[in-house]
Amino acid sequence: MPELALLLLQKHATPSEKLIIKPINSVNNIIPELMQITGSAKSLMLYTDAKNFLLSTLKKGEESKFAVRAMFDLIRCDFPHLEKLRITDTIHMTDLKVILTLWRLQIEQAELALRTFAPQNVMASLYGEQLVENPIDSLRAANRFLELGISTDQLEQIARSDRRFTDAKNANKQFSVEKRNEAYTKVEDFYGDELDKGLGWMIHGNPGTRLRPNLTGALEI
Repeated sequence: MPELALLLLQKHATPSEKLIIKPINSVNNIIPELMQITGSAKSLMLYTDAKNFLLSTLKKGEESKFAVRAMFDLIRCDFPHLEKLRITDTIHMTDLKVILTLWRLQIEQAELALRTFAPQNVMASLYGEQLVENPIDSLRAANRFLELGISTDQLEQIARSDRRFTDAKNANKQFSVEKRNEAYTKVEDFYGDELDKGLGWMIHGNPGTRLRPNLTGALEI
């Protein structure tokens, strides 16, 4: 099935074009199978920290919370200590706990894959905020690692063009760090110290978890 899915996605505009596929987070559990199928092709793991993931989810409203609960219900099946979790148990988990637990599980899956494939130089990691704060150098590093062959001029044009400010999930909206920060501030004001309590709960229950992780195989920028 993973092989068939990749074949269906492999539609090049031109024969010489390098194809980049950005899958949804819920395929993290089949990374080993995907890496075997792609052979020598390389992958870049984009990730974020706990607070950014939490605020990003909450600012999108109830539909986003529902989507996260559905993804959590799916991803927990890949973890032996969570697969037998009853529906009544998850119902009694707050939204904040579900969001943060999903983030932690995804980070664990990402780190496991990176420890396997980063030493083989076929996978690297990139903290998302680096791409936002330093787009040109991040794109150059990704270009080198993924061997895309995009010229320096093209990369600089992409980093400076309006395309950079198009919302990735809504082409009719513009993205800016300022607007995002304003939205996050409203979320923080609304939830108050409940956010800090949620983050504290994550650390208390999982002492080895870092809210701002540094995953294996960091892309050299």
